[in-house]
This record gives sequence, structure tokens and C-alpha cells, in this order.
Amino acid sequence: MNHLLAWLANLIAVYALILIRWTIVRRPTDLAYAFSNLFRQKRRSLVTLSSIVLGGVAIFLFGGFVDYSFWSLREQTIRTNLGHVQIYKKGYLASGKATPLKYGIADYEGIRRMLMEDPILQPLIKTVTGQLAFSGIVSNYDSGVSTFYTAVGIEPESSLLLGSLDRIVLGSDLSRVDDTGATIGSGLARGLAVSYDSQIDMLAINPAGGQNAMSAHVRGVMESGIKDYDDRVLKMPLKTAQALLETKEVSKIIVLLNETGPDGAGAGADRAGDRGAGVATRDEAVELARGFL
Repeated sequence: MNHLLAWLANLIAVYALILIRWTIVRRPTDLAYAFSNLFRQKRRSLVTLSSIVLGGVAIFLFGGFVDYSFWSLREQTIRTNLGHVQIYKKGYLASGKATPLKYGIADYEGIRRMLMEDPILQPLIKTVTGQLAFSGIVSNYDSGVSTFYTAVGIEPESSLLLGSLDRIVLGSDLSRVDDTGATIGSGLARGLAVSYDSQIDMLAINPAGGQNAMSAHVRGVMESGIKDYDDRVLKMPLKTAQALLETKEVSKIIVLLNETGPDGAGAGADRAGDRGAGVATRDEAVELARGFL
């Protein structure tokens, strides 16, 4: 839409220049009369010129506001633990959403290393991280409250980049040296009646179908601006999530790029969704990322 308006503005400007040139060459007398009228009616000319300037400024300000709104929405979506490109195990998009733990990626470290060291992808990539997504029941026994949660295990260093637009309203974000510290959404914190350093107990189903439980403490409370997300989200270190589920796998590999551009991540993500892309080997992951980016 913005490109269309830019082209339209350029066409109008070109048409105006052509009309002025034609008037100077073909009808110079009319041009002289027009200038004389401008200087004769100074007050009217000043009011007209001010209206044009104010209208132009209003249009530019509104256009900037619209551009910033779309940019903010895009970047907030990318940095709500989604990234620019997501790599899943082959078959996940077809039938893995109901049972995501059955489609874990086992060779995460190998794939990550190959992506970061690839000569074509390396200049484009800011970070590559694995995530382990699962859900379960979280409880605060002090208040006698339990509720559902949607958790994501993520490397603390990557959390600072992928969750950079999440506003920490209490405490701090994940830490490499605090394995049992979790960051939860503000809505989930209110529902559980917890605050900083409160103890919570999590129950989850592991890939084998058994039930595992773990205690953790609230390291921080965050707000993303998306209510449904804040009401259920719980972030913890990836190693802690893997220990809870008794697995070494990750649900997906997320690639965050240095820049978001029309020829980069956006097009790649669209193509991924269209054809249900997935990987089975490390080489497939690299080739898939190359094709997207």
C-alpha cells in the first residue's frame, strides 16, 4: 500500500512539472498573470499556502504513524519468541501440533553449529536458538491456586534477544546461573497470586507419556502487551525444561536475523507456511534456511 501511494505521489509530481513546463513555453502571459495575482492578494495567498503546508505535514505525520504501527507490530511478533524463521522436524506441521513432544529435534546442537558456521547464512543471522514448548498445570500451594500454563524452554542468552520487547515489570529475565528461576506473564502471576521469588510447582507430561513435576521460583514477571499470551506464558532455561521432560530434544529451532526485509525473512516464512517445510537431517536444515533467506 505504501509503495502504491509513493508511486501515485511521484506521478502527480511529474504531471505537475510537465504542466508547469508546458505553461511556461506555450502560455507565458497566463503565468505572469498568475504570479501577479499571488502578490496582489497577499493575505489570501498566505492562507492558501499555510493550508497546503499544514495538510502536507498532517499527511506525512499520519503516514509515519501508520508505518511505525506496522513496524512495531511486526517486530513485536518476531520478538515474542517467534523469530524470523522456525525449523521443525519433518511431519510436525501436518500432525505435530496436538503432540509436539513426539516431533522433537534430536540433533539441535549440530544443526545450530552448521547454521552459524555456514558462509552464506552467517552474515544474515543474529542468533540461532532451540526452544522446547510444552504445557501443563502450575500451582501455588501457598494460595491454593492451580491453573494451566504454556511454557517455553529457551536459552537465557537468546531470551534477551527474542524477548527484547517483553517488558519486565518485576524482578529480572532468565539467567544462566539460575536454573530454577522462571519468568512468567503478568496475567499468570495475578492468577496464581505470586510475586518475585515465590515458589511454584509445575506438572507436565513427558514424551513417554509419564507425568513429571518440578518446583521453581519466580525470577521475574513480564508483560508483552498481548493479554492471552501474558495469561499463560511461562519461560524457563532450556536445560531446566529438558530436565523436567526428561529429554534432550527441542521442539523447534528459531533463527533471528540481523534485519527484517521484504526479500529475507518475511518471504521465507511465508513459503515455509505454504509448503509445510520441515527437516530430517542437518544438511536439510541448512539447505532449507538458505532457500528461505
